[in-house]
Amino acid sequence: MPFSVYSSIKEQHIFNVPVIKPLLICVLDGCKKLGKDDEIICSAGDFIFLANSPNIHMRNIPQNSEYFALLIEFGYKNFLIVSLINQLKLSVFGRTAYFIDFMGL
Repeated sequence: MPFSVYSSIKEQHIFNVPVIKPLLICVLDGCKKLGKDDEIICSAGDFIFLANSPNIHMRNIPQNSEYFALLIEFGYKNFLIVSLINQLKLSVFGRTAYFIDFMGL
């Protein structure tokens, strides 16, 4: 799974950031604020999962020494459930029970 580590020693204001694929951001040091009016605040130890979005405003704010975060990008196939063709059918007391196989998780 692709990931990156991001750090900054100065506060950053980043506007209109496109999020192409679902993204997990784990703030390890400092603070991340999201939205035009800083509606969402992620402190050190918090995480946020972003779906694809045409643009988002964010601020990376160092505390103590720096802002430090781990970013993990997910592909859409990580969230797909195998089709009905791959279901396992079991007969239980005259009824059919279905077990769905999860792939890519």
